[in-house]
Amino acid sequence: MCWGLVLYNVIAVILNTFYTSRLFHYGWYKQTKDYLPFLLAAAFMMCCVIITINQINSDWMQLIVGIFEGVAIYAIISLLFFKNQIKEIKSLVKK
Repeated sequence: MCWGLVLYNVIAVILNTFYTSRLFHYGWYKQTKDYLPFLLAAAFMMCCVIITINQINSDWMQLIVGIFEGVAIYAIISLLFFKNQIKEIKSLVKK
């Protein structure tokens, strides 16, 4: 079942990037280049959270600490590196 989901998602990505490439000239490479910084930020946040929660014995404390730490780390990374995107989101919310 998991491999079926992987195959399904690969086919979905191929179809979606094919049409966006044809219609908007925004292919797979450009899309990947645009979302890669966010993916790297999320991967860094994940590594920090995994390291921290592996030091905690209680499942509930792992969950609570992991959520708060993950949100905090991603927020800090966003404030430091994604200022233009935050400004754009703020302007969209104001409208």
